[in-house]
Amino acid sequence: MMLSLKIESTLRHLALFFICLQVCEVTCTVSSVGCMDLNNKPVDWFIAYKLPHHTSVVGTEFYYMDANAKSWKYSPHNIDSKKQPIYYTLRPIYENSTKGSFMYVMYNDEKPDTHSATESYGHTKGVIAFDKQSGFWLIHSTPKFPDYRHSGYQWPDNGHYFGQTFLCVTYPYKEMNKIGKQLKYNYPQIYDKSFPQTMVMDNPDMAAVVLHRSKVSYPPWNHTQVLTSKAGKKFVSFAKFSKFDLDLYSSWLAPALGSSLLVESWQNGRGKLSSFCHGKYQVFNVRSIGIHTSSFAQTRDHSKWAITVKGASKYIVCIGDINRQEHQEERAGGTVCFKDSSVWRSFYNVVKSYEKCPKLSVSS
Repeated sequence: MMLSLKIESTLRHLALFFICLQVCEVTCTVSSVGCMDLNNKPVDWFIAYKLPHHTSVVGTEFYYMDANAKSWKYSPHNIDSKKQPIYYTLRPIYENSTKGSFMYVMYNDEKPDTHSATESYGHTKGVIAFDKQSGFWLIHSTPKFPDYRHSGYQWPDNGHYFGQTFLCVTYPYKEMNKIGKQLKYNYPQIYDKSFPQTMVMDNPDMAAVVLHRSKVSYPPWNHTQVLTSKAGKKFVSFAKFSKFDLDLYSSWLAPALGSSLLVESWQNGRGKLSSFCHGKYQVFNVRSIGIHTSSFAQTRDHSKWAITVKGASKYIVCIGDINRQEHQEERAGGTVCFKDSSVWRSFYNVVKSYEKCPKLSVSS
């Protein structure tokens, strides 16, 4: 009888233990903020390339690569779905699923609820979010995206027609203020934000931008910042203020990287810049793109990226938010670059044609 009571008591204690363990798993687990992959798993960085609308493409399909698989993979879910990396990454913002200190900021020169872009702020688009462990910086080229936190995640109606690029990098908390300093040069139009007082002291530059719309007020009008991802990969942010008043790519990026460049950017409309054919380094405008079975002209692509030319053996990729147009010289903005031969090759292989210089060509 006594043995039976002891066994029954032990079983009750074990049952209580497992119930408490399950509760703890739900309420006590700390999940840090960062980029998420196709399977909703944390990833150090990812790149997405949304396709433009054409005959056989709706315009929400996209290709994807990340730190674990550095070649283009067709996403099984479109970008307007909630089953893909961009939504998974933004979910802590929309679902308010974080505990403790958490900040986020959304910025875009064309806000979700406006009909035209501003020229008062930088030509720059992105989302930043951090808790006190880590966070992400998502740089992209899509107008009116993402929507406000209170509106929930949705793809903009005008977001189908053109190609767009996204670069998401996971950073440790200590890198957050460095990103804030770059934003002083990018001078973003912030339209949705949350910044707790508990993060202000650690991040004075980020706080100044998010809370007070701070911007750089004296030269130099451009700034380079090395950022180290959570996994230790080096990224370099190039940010320019409007008073820099020069083409980002030919006047700064190519000399800084020590290489001629292939650049894909929006050149529809007024003041497009031809390929830059002077000086030590040239800048070639990409004219057409082909990713696997999808091909499209530069005029259908709103993305902004650059790679070093093949002969330079630099293997550098840059993704950002500035175009090669005359009026963009007077706009703040920038790009983020990193060295990776596999990613570089994936981008190089999508270039089907480019605007050559007289008697010059990219090394084959």
